[in-house]
Amino acid sequence: VENHSQAAEDAAFFYVKYAHSNFCARRPEWGIPVAAQVLLNADRDPFETLTPLTESKYPPTQMGVTHVFGALKEARALPYLEARLRHEEKQQRACAVQALSQIGTPAARVLIERATHDPATRVNRAAKKALQAM
Repeated sequence: VENHSQAAEDAAFFYVKYAHSNFCARRPEWGIPVAAQVLLNADRDPFETLTPLTESKYPPTQMGVTHVFGALKEARALPYLEARLRHEEKQQRACAVQALSQIGTPAARVLIERATHDPATRVNRAAKKALQAM
């Protein structure tokens, strides 16, 4: 992962962009950590590399970006993840809770605490579980 080519960086970006559209990415624990490691070891700032994807209206890309920001423990992504917590789809909100728990900063914890009041059981349970693990 440390010595990789530009093609590997491009593949990691592609993976994040289309993460939930293919079989492997439906299990983000399989590919997201690898994509995150490739991006971390790239010459470019991973946050800057991924920032254009935060504007995507494509739900699978939104989920991929959320997952990888968590895997990167990217605190600069907190505004994006906070917006994900207001998304209409509960799956998007639960994914944001998971990413925030991986980031683990005090500001991320505050956002997770807010998510414990989410009307969707899936989201508030994920938030409560994340808080217990922090």
